[in-house]
Amino acid sequence: MKSIIYYMMCFGITHAFLVANLKNAEDYNLYKTQKYQIKRAASVIEKPNIEEGNFREGKVLKYQGRPDCPDGTIDDCSGDGDCCPESWIGDGFSDCEDQAFGCDLTCYDNDGGDCDDSTTTTTTTTGGGNCVDNWIGDGYCDTSNNSEECQWDGGDCCGSTCINNTYDCGSDADWAACNSECLDPNANDDCCYDNSCPFTCAGNGLVDCWDGSCAEEESDCPIQTCLDTDCSNYLNNYTCPEIEEMYGYDCSICEAEGLCPITCEEEGLITCQNGECAYSEYDCNTCDNPDIANLGPNTSSGYDQYYHFTTNEPGFLTLSTAGSGLDTKFFVYASCDYVDIDNFPYGEYIAYSDDWGSSDFGECPDCTYWGESYIYVEIAAGGDYIIVSSDQYNYDNVPFEWNLTFNMAVEGCTNPFADNYNPDANIDDGSCEFSDDTFFVNCNGGNWQSETTWNLIQDSSGDIVLSGGSPYENLITLNPGDYYIHAFDSYGDGWNGDVWSLLDSDSNEVFAYTLEDGEEGLSRIFTIEASECAGDVNSDNIINISDVVMIINAIINNTTEELLDCGDMNEDGILNVSDLVIIIDLILN
Repeated sequence: MKSIIYYMMCFGITHAFLVANLKNAEDYNLYKTQKYQIKRAASVIEKPNIEEGNFREGKVLKYQGRPDCPDGTIDDCSGDGDCCPESWIGDGFSDCEDQAFGCDLTCYDNDGGDCDDSTTTTTTTTGGGNCVDNWIGDGYCDTSNNSEECQWDGGDCCGSTCINNTYDCGSDADWAACNSECLDPNANDDCCYDNSCPFTCAGNGLVDCWDGSCAEEESDCPIQTCLDTDCSNYLNNYTCPEIEEMYGYDCSICEAEGLCPITCEEEGLITCQNGECAYSEYDCNTCDNPDIANLGPNTSSGYDQYYHFTTNEPGFLTLSTAGSGLDTKFFVYASCDYVDIDNFPYGEYIAYSDDWGSSDFGECPDCTYWGESYIYVEIAAGGDYIIVSSDQYNYDNVPFEWNLTFNMAVEGCTNPFADNYNPDANIDDGSCEFSDDTFFVNCNGGNWQSETTWNLIQDSSGDIVLSGGSPYENLITLNPGDYYIHAFDSYGDGWNGDVWSLLDSDSNEVFAYTLEDGEEGLSRIFTIEASECAGDVNSDNIINISDVVMIINAIINNTTEELLDCGDMNEDGILNVSDLVIIIDLILN
């Protein structure tokens, strides 16, 4: 977003500067060239190349030194930090060192050959004025050429003098002859009012066909079918009379071809509340008469649809419309008594998802379209639940599939970093265990996270203990000592909200740091204290004969691992008689 705002600001300031200096005739030639460069750089190319069939696609991105260009773009050869459309290489436009269109692509095989004998749009003098010669008489009214010195842009700006060339004078565009200001005293726009201009069908003694083409007689025009009419765009949702009434489109051609849909009643059926046809009201889908929601794939008609789901076990319900490519909307209710999908706040739902990215009920792992829905919610046993698919944003009522899964509740430690992590658990029962010298490292919370990197450094040795970026989450064992963070930001404007934090095994914050501004910074030094449990294996805050007995029993029963943290006095990774000797010396002394 920062780069987009920057680009918009630069575009507006540059444009204002050029317009403000337009009165200076000496700067006019520069203005014209720069104006055209800005139009190309912003992909607002006012003069599309009709011979190539379309506009020049893509735009220059002002990345201001960011390290990577998005897919489909490449680095500007000039080193000014721009990202240029890759499709511009060898496209017939000269993107050379002069950057006539905002990019220098000469390092890419001389712009794919476009710069071998490059010619760029330049201003020249015609009749003493500053004109763009190759824009004169091309069928496109250029305001800068609309003067006597520039031959009134070769007649491009008046209906009576414009001749189709590279561009169609009769186009419905701001630059077309009849939509431009006719300043030539020897020309006029009279023909624009009666459709008799020399570039129109009538002006050439021909008739206008339905598709905009010209023909000598109407019988010579192409035959129009239902698919050529605006009516055809709505046949999947409405009957022809409804289309004509609501939109005013003529559906007579579709009706003649037998393509107009008929109503439910015309087929001997009834129209349900959701617009579907049914044999009786009992067959209509309602909250009191819902469909059964199956585990696995389910189908939606694309209209409001109600489903029923029952479970005898507590667990987690997962609902997803991933892959539908539609803007869907789903609710889960405890019963019909709480349902109100048409009025905000939509009754008392258990869970709700419109767009999965803004859902409060889980993050979709496989959604590909922003409007798809995703719900992951815990439900109780013995419930009869109502699932509702709303058609609020599925405007065309396109049918789609959605998936339902249910996982029974399993209590246990759900933290993957814990010593007793249970991968099957989906309800954390608070039983997670961590060794005392275990610390949680987290870096998250900001914007532009790809710019954030850091090193955790041990102060005494200068060794890098851990490195990472953002977002980051990990578990680490740290020896007692002093440490600090060496922070970096590749763009040079700080971490933009990212915070590096260190928590102990009880989730207490030991240290936190953020880079407020600049390309790099050093945190203050923080200290990891030595464990206070040395020798106190029974955690009664006293080192005595009870600890000795406990260690002896652990050695005999081969269960020393549980006492290793506090009992390994010589830190050799083994709990044995050597550690007992040290503890007994502590007691005696």
